[in-house]
Amino acid sequence: MKLTALLKVGTGLSLIALTFGQCTSGSDKLQQQLKAEVDALNKQCPQTISTTLRIDSCVLMKNNDMQYYYTYTDTAAFDTLQFEDEIVATAKELTKNDPGMAEIRDNGLSNEYIYRDLKGNTIYRFKITPQDYR
Repeated sequence: MKLTALLKVGTGLSLIALTFGQCTSGSDKLQQQLKAEVDALNKQCPQTISTTLRIDSCVLMKNNDMQYYYTYTDTAAFDTLQFEDEIVATAKELTKNDPGMAEIRDNGLSNEYIYRDLKGNTIYRFKITPQDYR
């Protein structure tokens, strides 16, 4: 994956997380805000992130954890080790240190990222939990 695509994904994750900064305290209010953000994101999906990657949807789970679904359109170019080294590490670093992710950290939320091929087969998935950013 090219560095520009990596930066776009990292920026995208950060921008999505920035919207969580609007959440107010309280479990019900948090869930309502997260649901509104998920609905807004899903209205924009599918959205191309790079020439080989698009975000398809986002799901809010009952425990307020989020699942993001991506499609990798060129699996021949998919390199699992490079993906782990770059994307997973960047996502964890952003979640741990980005000021826009403070609300995620403060509420102990988890984000799961699911990458699929054009046939819908999962080719990679990872989850960032509170243990990853505390």
